[in-house]
Amino acid sequence: IETIQTAFKEMKRVTKKGGRVIIAETLPSAKNKAQKAHIKMFNCKVKYSRGELPYLSKAKLENLLESAGLRISIIKTFDFNLSVAPPYFLLDVARLPEEQRAKAVKEYNEAVEAMKKHDETSPPTMVAEAAAE
Repeated sequence: IETIQTAFKEMKRVTKKGGRVIIAETLPSAKNKAQKAHIKMFNCKVKYSRGELPYLSKAKLENLLESAGLRISIIKTFDFNLSVAPPYFLLDVARLPEEQRAKAVKEYNEAVEAMKKHDETSPPTMVAEAAAE
């Protein structure tokens, strides 16, 4: 969350007063089984790999924008249902603590099975326009 907050603050800093910032972020909500499968695998990826940030709720994203000093003028949610970048990842259990490995393998296999059964598509995306003041 700190990484996203820092990015929003930097957007505000480099945008002239009255200028606009546009962000598009994936939301952790699902409207169908394919989106649920995507979120299940992505959450597993966040939990058991490195470098991924979790999807944040619309309310949390709004709060982060506003606390960075960006005033939201437009906010919309789009449901593209795309499968552009499936959240598959290599589960490296060797880097996990021994007591976490069995649970990680179980969660990963359940996520893979959900994606095989329902395919996967991207969850809804929030697009916001905010003004730098």
